[in-house]
Amino acid sequence: MFVLVGVLNAWLGERGVIVSPILSGFVDAHAAAASVASAMSRAEISLPAAIVAVLAGSTSNAVMKIIVAYQSAGMAFAARIAPGLIVMIGVVWVAAWRLIA
Repeated sequence: MFVLVGVLNAWLGERGVIVSPILSGFVDAHAAAASVASAMSRAEISLPAAIVAVLAGSTSNAVMKIIVAYQSAGMAFAARIAPGLIVMIGVVWVAAWRLIA
């Protein structure tokens, strides 16, 4: 993940650091957050971009959790899991938006 963030950052700039957590978030939100924190510690991205990148990775991870819930136990289970994940991610995005704006 660290290599992917570095490559995307070199190729796309700060946007690359936002794209890579989305991709890695489908597998592991923690790795995405660690990679973004590492990029920020090297002053490769700004704090607002880091916040967006971490939340983008968390959002893609939540989407994957809903998909896995549906695939493993069907629509009834996914319907019980999805609202909580959606509300949680939504609240964090609203809070981040207020912090950044």
